[in-house]
Amino acid sequence: MPTISPSHPVSPETLCQILAYRGYPAQLAPLTQGSAFQQVVVSGPYRIGPEASDPERVLVLTLMYMNDALQSLGKSVESQSDILQIYLRLPFEVLAAQQADVLHLIRAYNAFLPLGHFELQADQGICCRYRWHTFGRDVDGMVLLESLETMLFYVEQLGYRLEAVATGQRSLADTLNDEMQFQPPPQ
Repeated sequence: MPTISPSHPVSPETLCQILAYRGYPAQLAPLTQGSAFQQVVVSGPYRIGPEASDPERVLVLTLMYMNDALQSLGKSVESQSDILQIYLRLPFEVLAAQQADVLHLIRAYNAFLPLGHFELQADQGICCRYRWHTFGRDVDGMVLLESLETMLFYVEQLGYRLEAVATGQRSLADTLNDEMQFQPPPQ
C-alpha cells in the first residue's frame, strides 16, 4: 500500500493504488471533458442481494475531491479542507409513480445506515453517497477501503429491495414489513 500521511496528500492516482491493493479495477477519468482534474472510476457487476450478481448490469463507483470539481468549473476553493465524495449509482430507473414510495423507503433505510446515505436524484435515479471531510487530503487507505466495503455491503443488501419498489414489483408496505436479516457476503 502506498505511504499515506498528512505530508503526502492522497491524490486521485494514490486513490487508484489504494483500491487496486484490494483488487478493485480503478481507473482515472477526467472530471469534465478536457479537464486536467481527475476522478477515480470503478465498474463492476451489480450484486442483486447477497447471493447473486447480474452480469448484464454494472455498478459504477466514483471518487472525487470536491475542490477538484469546483476548480474544473472555474470556481475558487478552500485551500486546506476538502471533501472526498464516494458515489455509487444504482443501475435501475425509478418509475414516476413510485417516487414517493421510494423516498419513504430511502428515509427508512437511511435511519440505520452507519455510513453514507441513499438519495433519489431526479436525473440519475438512486445513488448511495458518502462525503468524507478531509484536511489537506489526509485519507487513511485502510479506512477508505473499510468505508467503501461498508457502503457496498448495504447497497448489496438493500439495493434489490429499493429496486423492487422503484419498479413497482413490490409494495412499500410489504418491503417495510420484511424482516431485515443481513446475509454475510460470499467468501
